[in-house]
Amino acid sequence: MKTIPTLLTTTRSEFIEQMQLFQPHYARIQLDVGDGQLVPNNTTQICDIKSMLENNEVSLTSTFDFHLMVQDYAGALEEINQLQNMGMKVNT
Repeated sequence: MKTIPTLLTTTRSEFIEQMQLFQPHYARIQLDVGDGQLVPNNTTQICDIKSMLENNEVSLTSTFDFHLMVQDYAGALEEINQLQNMGMKVNT
């Protein structure tokens, strides 16, 4: 049996804190992404994760699953592809 933590964060600082907390212990992490339209909550967006990577605010060493709760599903998939091109490991 494997336990895969799911992170639902709303701020950059919370995302970074959760990454620092969970990555040393888990090889796989699920990120919940809500756009505030399809679901009432607006969470850390994929573009925010990309920005944090570009600015070296966070290092992502685990493999990630995405739970997409967004209206623009195709756009979110394109952004995930961009993260993969930046070296982020995404479970497909």
